[in-house]
Amino acid sequence: MKKIRIGDIWSGKIPENFEECSFFQKELALTAKHYLNNPEISLETYNDIRKDITLVLSRIPNKAFKLLITEQRLALYRLSDWVKFFEVTKKPFEYFKVDDVKYYLPGERFSNTSAIEYAMSLLHYAHFTNHSRFDSAFSLVATLCRPERKDLLEFRNSTKWNGDVREEYNTILADERAAVFKEKLSFGVVAGIQEYYSNMLKGFMDRYGSLFEEAEGIKPLFSTGEGCFVMLEDVAENGVHGNLNSVFATPIETIYMYLKHKKVKAEKEEEEMLKAQEEWRRKFET
Repeated sequence: MKKIRIGDIWSGKIPENFEECSFFQKELALTAKHYLNNPEISLETYNDIRKDITLVLSRIPNKAFKLLITEQRLALYRLSDWVKFFEVTKKPFEYFKVDDVKYYLPGERFSNTSAIEYAMSLLHYAHFTNHSRFDSAFSLVATLCRPERKDLLEFRNSTKWNGDVREEYNTILADERAAVFKEKLSFGVVAGIQEYYSNMLKGFMDRYGSLFEEAEGIKPLFSTGEGCFVMLEDVAENGVHGNLNSVFATPIETIYMYLKHKKVKAEKEEEEMLKAQEEWRRKFET
């Protein structure tokens, strides 16, 4: 937090980054970021948003703000300019509340995300980003963010504990909650979770990029939701991680690590086979 003193008019503190903000400040900062980066808004609207987010972050009373001269106001605005440029690469918040119910966000790097919720999240994200189906943004949030499971204490003390406090994913409940979120969730919360998910997904694709590249004799995975379901069905047929329901419940990181290892093994076997063929060819030629 940066300490500020403007003569005898006002003194206070202002966050220097997103992490230092309260939940309300984060909510407004995420909303302001969206509009400040929109090239279609007018200069008047841009300046109004810049003023509003500065008032929220600094918490300067309106009475004191009205006493500031132009240069003092602009100096205060500049302390809030980070809002336009920050990226949500970590959890923007642990949870948000709707009707006094806490909805917890998934762990970073999909650390506690099951295969089924990952596949469903891909579907909703693709519908939102590629087809402008705005309702899918709420479906994405409802898929990822869920209340604390009722048997949390028992679950924590069991051998199945994976660090995830959220209740297990349920499609019907997710659809019901998406409708509620559409009515009651703020734009800032949705935007924050969407950006958090987008950056996680990018990192995940980078880590497992080889699975989405076509190699000779090896079928690549599809990065879309539909392709992910096909991939999970293939894994279930293999039987290593159990039947389809068991595969759905398996952490997606575990599934991808298994597939990456399987692909590396297949590529090595292909390489050894080609090498053996070359050796036989040379023997027959001599």
